[in-house]
Amino acid sequence: MTEQQTQGDAAPNMVAVGVEAAAQPQEAAVQHPMLEDAIAQAQTGLDFRVQQIKDDRRLTPTEQRAKITDLWNRVSAAYPEILKAYERVLAEDVEKAEQGLFYIIPSNRPSVRAVYNDAYDRTVLGFESGDAEGIQHAREELERLWTRAVRTGDREAQHAIGQLAIERGIDKLRDSYLATSEEKSKNWERFVGASRKQEHFNDPHENFCLKMTRPVTLRKPEEA
Repeated sequence: MTEQQTQGDAAPNMVAVGVEAAAQPQEAAVQHPMLEDAIAQAQTGLDFRVQQIKDDRRLTPTEQRAKITDLWNRVSAAYPEILKAYERVLAEDVEKAEQGLFYIIPSNRPSVRAVYNDAYDRTVLGFESGDAEGIQHAREELERLWTRAVRTGDREAQHAIGQLAIERGIDKLRDSYLATSEEKSKNWERFVGASRKQEHFNDPHENFCLKMTRPVTLRKPEEA
């Protein structure tokens, strides 16, 4: 494991693992209150300026319509930037939760890295073989290493093997690792929630439904 990984930069498949976990049946629908608030503020500002233009008796109806149309064009042109800013927030939330999940105090990083590298080398061929028997063997080896780490009270080994289990998507072993720390469990929940929200927003179908059912689009003035 590189030092960067021990500080929170997980393997490339981490988001996919989190999203897969988040895809399990859940009661609450995904909500995007931050986006809704941003759109609401933009809409309020738009409505206020439209009303100002309509109340300006110095303007003819034609001039009012032209000003409102110009205002709408400028505000609607800024709409994609609101969405991009929200996408950045979602990505930052995932990254922050992932860093918390994988964080190791600096003094323990060399030990965790050494165990991680050893466990990775022992199991990589099996996991990446594409063969069911090979994958099963790799899982069993990782579980054996985990059992030994727990038996000996080796916390650094538990961190290394637990992180590898998260990266490989081994649910049972991952949950055993998370159960050893309330902080890690909370960070996992944050990561899953953030990943689920990001996946929901980036999915074309879900994004379309979101715009159809929630106030995340701007209302065009009748006069525009």
